[in-house]
Amino acid sequence: MLDFVEVKNFGLNFITLGFLGTLFFTSLSTWAQTRQYQELASRSKQKGKSLSPSWFVYGALINLATFQYGLATHRLALMYTIVLGVAYGRVAYKLLCYRAFTKGAWSTVMVCVLGNGAMVIWPSPSSTQRILFVFLVGMLGWLLLQPLRLYNEKSAGVFRPEQCLVSILNAGFWSLYALLTDEKIFLIIMPIMILIQLVSLGLWVRYGGDIRSVYRRKLRRC
Repeated sequence: MLDFVEVKNFGLNFITLGFLGTLFFTSLSTWAQTRQYQELASRSKQKGKSLSPSWFVYGALINLATFQYGLATHRLALMYTIVLGVAYGRVAYKLLCYRAFTKGAWSTVMVCVLGNGAMVIWPSPSSTQRILFVFLVGMLGWLLLQPLRLYNEKSAGVFRPEQCLVSILNAGFWSLYALLTDEKIFLIIMPIMILIQLVSLGLWVRYGGDIRSVYRRKLRRC
């Protein structure tokens, strides 16, 4: 436990700030994906309309890869992303139950399983970093599937805006964290991710989504 970077440097410093920020935003992202799962389950007749199964599969397995990289580099902040991976996995499993998986989704499963397997075989920090970088670059491609699906179907469907809003906040934090810690791969990837999520949010609003519904649902639950 004492080998972890966050434990060694715990105190009033940027590493501790980064660690606590990661816990907060990862938890917030997990909440957003839980809301997406609840929306998907409550509107079963639509069977995942306007959702990209490939993206949720990728989300689950890229967070598993991030966990393995954190394990190799002794970073609790990165290891905590496994919680978010489980949340993505629940949505992916629900889409599988609805038989919404395409050939592309199954191809994603195969590629990501191989990538995570490679991290198990070569667990060194340098090897896991290179594999994670490939995952992150691929993430941008898969992330584009969501706005493309919204555009092609011209429908808001069961897509929930919370995941976009939280992802934008999360990526913004990671951009700042990467700048402070000189993590170049995150500094390149995260601003692009913010742009793609903004496009998804814009398309959702254009095709019938009401951003005020986020607050109305929250008030009703209170």
